[in-house]
Amino acid sequence: VGGSGPAFAAGAGCYAAGALLLLRVPSPVALARDAVVGWRSRLGELAAGARVLGADATLRLTTVCLVALFGFIGALFTLEPNFLADEVGAREGSLGAVYAAAGLGSCISAVLVARRPMSVRPVPRIGIALAAVGLCTAGYSTSTTLAQAIAWNFVIGLCFGQTLPPAFSLIQRRTPSAVIGRAMAFVSIVQQSALGLVALLVGEVLGGPVRARLVGVGTALVVVGAVVFVVTRLRDDAAAPAGSPDAGGSSAAAEALPPVELAPAP
Repeated sequence: VGGSGPAFAAGAGCYAAGALLLLRVPSPVALARDAVVGWRSRLGELAAGARVLGADATLRLTTVCLVALFGFIGALFTLEPNFLADEVGAREGSLGAVYAAAGLGSCISAVLVARRPMSVRPVPRIGIALAAVGLCTAGYSTSTTLAQAIAWNFVIGLCFGQTLPPAFSLIQRRTPSAVIGRAMAFVSIVQQSALGLVALLVGEVLGGPVRARLVGVGTALVVVGAVVFVVTRLRDDAAAPAGSPDAGGSSAAAEALPPVELAPAP
């Protein structure tokens, strides 16, 4: 809303505040410092994280949801400025107001998620919320005024907040503590790749009106969410892997997992 200068300053301030908070978190174990580990070992670590996620059907579906969500972010960041300027006739600063509405909705939703216990079967709910994001995106494409765009983005934020925090929490709760760093590193790379690739696809490869492309993005999310919901409803969730917080496992249980430590010990 205030222009690019204050926006960059606010972003830098958020990163700085996050860094200060992380510095205050005590480390339960000594960090391994080994400067001679090569890139092959690092790729092996990522492959180990991928194997952990792939071995758990619940985590596979959750990762699919995260990839779809970040692809949605890439599409929205690419299409929204043109949509607001060309279709809605919004002026400079309007994009900031729209993003602020989406952020407010996400914050409210995330607070509500944090205040309630996690569902016994959270993946179907995540699928429903993902489909809701898609439906709201299709609705957003019909906006003709800035007020409508702001309202739709607030609702999109509410649905988004019911999807992203539960998905991340589920991965962290079901991943054995001995390998959670590898798994989260793999998830981070995959989701950021999806963001960039979808942004490139909808911005440079796919043609057509912006409204039609927004509808296409929303429809894709609805399909992914519906598939995730149906698949999880048709099967029983497997027990959490040994060594994960949801399994109540100890470090001894984590040590019983197949070895994935590929880097040489410091």
